[in-house]
Amino acid sequence: KPSDQLALANHNWLIHLKPAMADFYNWSQRCESTGEVFDPILSSVGLSNEVYARQCSASLMVHEPLRCRTGDTSLKSGFKLALPINPKDRSRYFYTDLYLPLSGQNSILGRSVVIYDDMAPVQRGNRLACSNIKLAHPLRASVKSWDSGPSIPSAVRGSAVFEQVSANRQTQIKLDLSGLSGNVEHYAIHDVWTTDDHEFPCSNDSLYDIYDPQDSENSLKLPPTAHYGASATVDRVKVGDMSRKHGTLEGLQSIQKTYTDANLPLFAPHSIIGRSMVLRASVNDFRWVCGNVELDYDKSESRELIGLASFDDPRAKISGYVRFSQLEHKDGSLSDTFIQVDLRGQLLVSDPLVQAGGQSSGSLASPSAIEQKTSEGHNWAVFVNQVGEDAYISADEVRCIAAGFKWNPYLAQDTLDAYPTATCTPSERLGCAMGDLGLRHGLLTLGPNHRRTLSDSNLPLVGNYSVMGRSLVIFDNKRPNVKLACANIFPDIHLKSNVVIKRTPSFTVARFVEQMRSLLGASDWLLVPELRATKPVANGECVQMTLHFYGQRAHQMQVELNNLITLGTVRKSSRFGVEKISTHYRLCRAGQAQLTSGASGGGGLFSVIAGLDATGLLAVCLVTIALWARACSLGL
Repeated sequence: KPSDQLALANHNWLIHLKPAMADFYNWSQRCESTGEVFDPILSSVGLSNEVYARQCSASLMVHEPLRCRTGDTSLKSGFKLALPINPKDRSRYFYTDLYLPLSGQNSILGRSVVIYDDMAPVQRGNRLACSNIKLAHPLRASVKSWDSGPSIPSAVRGSAVFEQVSANRQTQIKLDLSGLSGNVEHYAIHDVWTTDDHEFPCSNDSLYDIYDPQDSENSLKLPPTAHYGASATVDRVKVGDMSRKHGTLEGLQSIQKTYTDANLPLFAPHSIIGRSMVLRASVNDFRWVCGNVELDYDKSESRELIGLASFDDPRAKISGYVRFSQLEHKDGSLSDTFIQVDLRGQLLVSDPLVQAGGQSSGSLASPSAIEQKTSEGHNWAVFVNQVGEDAYISADEVRCIAAGFKWNPYLAQDTLDAYPTATCTPSERLGCAMGDLGLRHGLLTLGPNHRRTLSDSNLPLVGNYSVMGRSLVIFDNKRPNVKLACANIFPDIHLKSNVVIKRTPSFTVARFVEQMRSLLGASDWLLVPELRATKPVANGECVQMTLHFYGQRAHQMQVELNNLITLGTVRKSSRFGVEKISTHYRLCRAGQAQLTSGASGGGGLFSVIAGLDATGLLAVCLVTIALWARACSLGL
């Protein structure tokens, strides 16, 4: 209707003095917390609205912006906002303001933008919406650790660093690599991240294909020459295909090069952060070396927040995890949130818990002994509350009932008929409820080899609207309203231990780790061996390995494992009570002494040292060399 169209157009927009508070969604007195229009030079003091408008308009004609209020962007720019219901009808504007400082005493940072509605009900007031102005920090990511697997030699060293000032700028790439030995030709960004426990970390089943979020070769419907020929422009090439965009590394021994890429984003929604970079050998285009593209930041200016939703209870309908990571800067601003999804369907099988000399009195199969299946089309969302035992109720109607409702702190009205689903889509993500991950990122496929890396600009891990401490709910694919499984989002703890195990004739790292997971009730993503750090010591009598512990139980698992291999039999707590667990694996004394000596030289890793405490009982201490953490526990 014409009246509706009028209500959606002609909105003034101004910068106000104070930041917006929680009244941004009030029905009455909305956005009153923002105060008055920002006017540090008092250009409108003592003037009526009509006189001020004439003064400002006239001054703009002769380029004298100081006769306008600093925050009067609507009048200075000469245009008002249109707010169409259908995103396809949107308009975009650009103008240059001669006096709108982002630094100094009159900076607009930390203030707010208010959108007005002159046709609003009197009870509500004419302030329609408001949002705070925050500094947009640049993003930097890098690949600094390279892996080829324990059976494939590689001398590649160095880094690949990616920097982007904002989402609308090009990405600067700095390559500083050595040890290429003339064996590398192509290099590219691939879909997902590498894992420490994969024997062939760079293989296709580990990293999938070259990252191509727009499916450029199929969606553009152009001939192959448009993508691979000399006329191929950057938008016609896969986002991750760096060698096709910038040239190969063929024949090089090393490379130090800096260049820019207009289509290699670090910002959401198509960020390369959390994915991997692969160097391919010249012979057979073999995936030779790879490393993860990880956040790279100044720890004195920012901190990384990591949340983990772990579906590790054998009673759950699915297994796997979703990991969230985000940077919080000193000024309180936040980066995008980067999400890694690795969820699998599961089906309990008979308990094969006794493995390679281990035994347990528990009655459940270990999380590693779960048969997995694949299913598609699962919706997923963040819900308001944490869950407990209700997560494992067999009745569909009450499973995960404690989760409450979808997390929607901004009261996005995506459920009303007046607001069509077109306002919440993968391309219109800010129109979604914050917890509505399915509409923003698509439905999930549960099963092996269906990992995903995602990025989200509106999923905070800290602050009043944080998703940390809430729950992640996965829905049934055939009954969309049935909650299939849920898990709480808690801070992810990461600890690392070096252990040296006495080698037996049948010893393998896989058998050792599988038994430890079984005895400790740890899933394969919570207790992870670093295969590239595994090596024989003490003339081959022992094996040194690095183990990574993740999740809320990381410290408990670390202590229990070290007690177990030191004492042979320990008691551990479970939901069934206290149970005894045993193993025949033993700490290697000769190898441990060598490890401790090496660590004291600055290795910076956890060492395992056995000794007698004052009571005569054998104690196990985890001593941190050159790290902040220190833990000591008594073997029971």
